This record gives sequence, C-alpha cells and structure tokens, in this order.
Amino acid sequence: KNRNVVMSCSCKGIRTCLLCEQQNREPAFRLPAIRLFYCPACQNSRSTADGECAEPCRPPDEIIQQLLLPPASATANVDAADAAAPAEQTIWSEPAVRQLLTLSGVTVLPNFVSADEEAAMLAAIHASPWTDSQSGRRKQDFGPKVNFKKQKIRSEMFTGLPAFSRLLVDRIQACSATADFEPVELCNLEYTKARGSAIDPHKDDAWLWGERLITLNLCSATHLCFSRPRRECEGLSCDFEIAVPLPQRSLVIVQGAARHNWDHAIHRSDIADVRMAITLRELSAEFAAGGPREADGQQLRAIAATFAGRVSTSSTGGGSS
Repeated sequence: KNRNVVMSCSCKGIRTCLLCEQQNREPAFRLPAIRLFYCPACQNSRSTADGECAEPCRPPDEIIQQLLLPPASATANVDAADAAAPAEQTIWSEPAVRQLLTLSGVTVLPNFVSADEEAAMLAAIHASPWTDSQSGRRKQDFGPKVNFKKQKIRSEMFTGLPAFSRLLVDRIQACSATADFEPVELCNLEYTKARGSAIDPHKDDAWLWGERLITLNLCSATHLCFSRPRRECEGLSCDFEIAVPLPQRSLVIVQGAARHNWDHAIHRSDIADVRMAITLRELSAEFAAGGPREADGQQLRAIAATFAGRVSTSSTGGGSS
C-alpha cells in the first residue's frame, strides 16, 4: 500500500470527496433506503451478505411489502435525467417486485490471483504515475484517447496494456466463458477511506466498450452495488440496491442485464482502508470483424497485445468501478 500520498481534490460538478466536503460542499448522492445482497451461488438477492445459500435465496417478504407501500412525497437519489422524465403511474404486484429485484449477468470468481501475484501487481502499479480523479479516487489509464460525444478515437498515444497485466489477461482467456475476451483498455482506480473515495451509480459507455466489463478487486474486500434508475421504479415506496460482495483478489464479470439495465457504484462506506480496481474493457460489435469500424478495432487490439503500455495522460472517460 502506498501511504506517501498527497491528498488533493479533483471533483467537478456534483461529485464530492471528503476533502471538498470539509469546505462545506454537500454530497449530492444519498444511499438507497434498502440494501439487499447478491448470492453468487444461486444469483438471487437476500438480506444478508454472508451465510449459506438458501437454494434459492429470495428477498424477505417484509422487504417486498415495504417496497409496495405508497411512495413517500420525496425520494432520494433522483438525478437530473430522472427528474426530467415523465412520471409513470405503475401499480406494482408482489411478483413484479420480485422480478425487479432479480439481478442477472454478474459472475464473481474468488481467489483469481494469489497473494504473491497481487503483491507483484501492486508494486508494478505504484511504479507508474497517478492522476487525481473525481470523488476521491486516483487513476491510471492504459488506452486510446476517446471523445465519446463525437465518437472519435485517437490511438497515437496508446502504447498497449501494461506488462504486469499479461498474466491477468492470459488467465482470463484461459476460462472458457471469456476465451475470446480481447481487452484494449485497462484502468487502475485507487479508492481510500481517508479521501472518502467512491463512484456514483452509472453505466459504462456502450458505443466503444463491448459486452463484458471485467474488474480485479485488490487490497481489500468491498461491494459492487447495482441499482435501477428511479424512473423505472415509479410507484415503489423507496429506492433499493443489490450489493455484490467482492472478496479481496476476486474477479467480477459484468454483462447482460447487469451491464445494460442496472447502474453500478462503489460507496465510500464499503471502503475499509485501500481498494485497488483493475478494470479491463473489450471493444463493441462496431469494432469487430464485419463492423463499420473493423479497421480501428484491429489496430487497437494489436497495440494492446504488445503489453508495452505506459500510462496515458488523457482519460478515456468510459467509467470504471
């Protein structure tokens, strides 16, 4: 762990960390009223993070009944996009609420690297320079420079994935479910309790980045929290989230409904001390064989596979967790 860190604030807009909150900035995000936990064994939600799988687990009846109560006059976590959306008068049934609480598309692989491999990766990571990021995080980007609004890519400064990640990529590709995973971007994000590090609910870009988001969780255990946009939950009494436990040295794969229908976040309350996230991203179908940007995809994959990368000074801005 790197303890010799000069803390500075790089928050913009509504994002905050403990440093800028000490200057009387109010955090915009509030934790959901209800937290459920994802069971990796049966892929259902339950009320506790630990314990044996109930085969299958299910949300407690009292949680369902709480959500079915009439909505309060004011709700938390309504962002600008949600506030502008027209409210829909939805009458919820118990089966519909249970279906809403079903999170699919998350796979957690515990002990994906050993303690020695973790230590070697962290040493390599801290040998490269950091850039302060929003919400109390520090980051390192290895990828092309991207303008997502204009859908433009510049690859001249992209020198490949970092050398230390070759072991990680090889191991991911050795798994049958991810044998065809070809990452072209790697982002290291450091979270610390001292800075109040977090990342608010968001979805990663889907124009450039492909179906699977893969993150290796190092240094400590945490939770990756999934929530639905409030406009999809009109008529429920309050907001909720499903927290996916991520043990130290575990790998999490997010795809399908979890990738596209749910927002994901890391809360500062789930950072015990220091947490390091190594996130890898593949390209979307637009950059695959037969796609309109096939040539760009071939070039980016070839550069990434050199594993000779140096930290990029320009963020891709694709979102990470």
